[in-house]
Amino acid sequence: MKDFDLLLQGRVFRCGVLVLLTLILRIASASGPYYVDAFRHIHSIESGVLVIHAPGYFLFNAVGFFLSHLLHVSPGSALQVLNIALSASGAAVFYLLVSRLAIPSPFWLALAYVCLPTVWFSSDIHSTYATMTFFAPLLILVVECEQAFIWGCMIWAVMTGFRPSDGVFVLPWMVLQALRFPLKKTADWYLGRNPYCRGLVDSDNGAHSRQPGLTVKLFWRSGT
Repeated sequence: MKDFDLLLQGRVFRCGVLVLLTLILRIASASGPYYVDAFRHIHSIESGVLVIHAPGYFLFNAVGFFLSHLLHVSPGSALQVLNIALSASGAAVFYLLVSRLAIPSPFWLALAYVCLPTVWFSSDIHSTYATMTFFAPLLILVVECEQAFIWGCMIWAVMTGFRPSDGVFVLPWMVLQALRFPLKKTADWYLGRNPYCRGLVDSDNGAHSRQPGLTVKLFWRSGT
């Protein structure tokens, strides 16, 4: 019983519940194409052009094209699958984000987020708006909470490929984060996660006494 109680209190379990509830709600409310751009996305996938409002939305249409052929479904159904998946993933990411903050009842707050009309609607209209419900909280979680700016840049690039206007809107915030994020911290973060660079740094430790400036110049090692 104690193990079961711990499971119920775990983040993984709550994320799973949120994802399941979101999937059920989105599948139950699924409908045909609604927004005018939905038909343009569907046509771009059918024609293989994969771009509307050039040069925009290539990744969104490319993933829809891939899912359409992988699952053997129509382009409209493929976009619906993609948006439902983004919505469910966004629910889990939003929960992980608010659970890192000093906010009471993060699960119920995340559930309220899932049920917001704009968030719900975005996953039902076969357009790119569902990407915002996933990438926006993910970017904040990675950059602000995890202090992983390099990964944040990668996420920003993918987000921009899905929806270029979002990338432009977020760009000033990313520039601000770049100014706030020290170069030493960036280098140390990368070195700490790159086995090859870790080996180079470790191998240089022996030579560090002979050439005290070498490691600092090459690797920006703080405290050396």
